[in-house]
Amino acid sequence: GGIMIAMYEGFMQLQQAGLVDCLPRIHGVQPDVCATLCRAWESGMHRAIPPDGTPFAVPPCKQRGNTLAEGILGAELVRGRQLLECLRDTFGSMVSVSDHEIRSGHGELCRAGMYVEPTSAGGVAGLRRLFSGGVISKCVGWGFGFAGSRVQYGE
Repeated sequence: GGIMIAMYEGFMQLQQAGLVDCLPRIHGVQPDVCATLCRAWESGMHRAIPPDGTPFAVPPCKQRGNTLAEGILGAELVRGRQLLECLRDTFGSMVSVSDHEIRSGHGELCRAGMYVEPTSAGGVAGLRRLFSGGVISKCVGWGFGFAGSRVQYGE
């Protein structure tokens, strides 16, 4: 979640400086074994955030399963309010993906010579979901960051 918030804050600063006209839509992905933020988004919690700074928390995941993508698990979201505001303010969304989808995305990236950790491959799986669901179009520019190395996470 920290990367999403940093992207949001960075683009907000670019917009305030007049370097970009509008914010990009920010989308997030979590593994379906414990997609806390995704469930909060789908239930409409982003529309229920108090505007006055009243404490607001995303309920924690009750049943945490194992996943390849531990880095985006989000069992307990310390910054859940900020994440929901980021998605809401950029007209973004959340999707959840299976470990099978993450593994498939990881293999695809490795075959292309991009040796990333499985958490990063969750972005590929999420992007596929966003394309297939019509949330974003392949005709529109998009991007995301990768992390990790083959030495640690290779197939």
